[in-house]
Amino acid sequence: MKLLLCSDFSVVCYRYFKKFYTNTQGLTCLFVGYAQEDDHELESGSAMYFKEMGMKVISLKKGYKFNDKIDVVFVRGGNTTRLIHFLREYGQYDKLKELVETQDVLYIGNSAGAVLVGTDTAWTLPSEPYEYDLTKLYGVNALKGFGWIN
Repeated sequence: MKLLLCSDFSVVCYRYFKKFYTNTQGLTCLFVGYAQEDDHELESGSAMYFKEMGMKVISLKKGYKFNDKIDVVFVRGGNTTRLIHFLREYGQYDKLKELVETQDVLYIGNSAGAVLVGTDTAWTLPSEPYEYDLTKLYGVNALKGFGWIN
């Protein structure tokens, strides 16, 4: 499993990303933008970095089938609880986790995306209030992270 975790992707993008891939032309990035509310995440700075490197960028949306060959998963920063809510509501939480665990995929977690790889995300609740109670919606384990690091 390949992980690149950061609090500010724009600072580390060109410096560290190239350590994983020397040639980025033709690679595909699955862009997970649920942690933020804007509707134009593929025009954001982080998605543009991948496009500028010659990569195809696919936005993870409701109904995505996980049929594409994915080389990089980029999980954008923002509200961690919002991120988990939409991954769970759209049935993508386990599929995203499985993709990274079973394929040769680089997972880049920016802020909330980095928090998601830990064992638990509940510690973010005081600083990131969210309108839904995920434990009521999805059960007692709703705020568990992917568990790749402790």
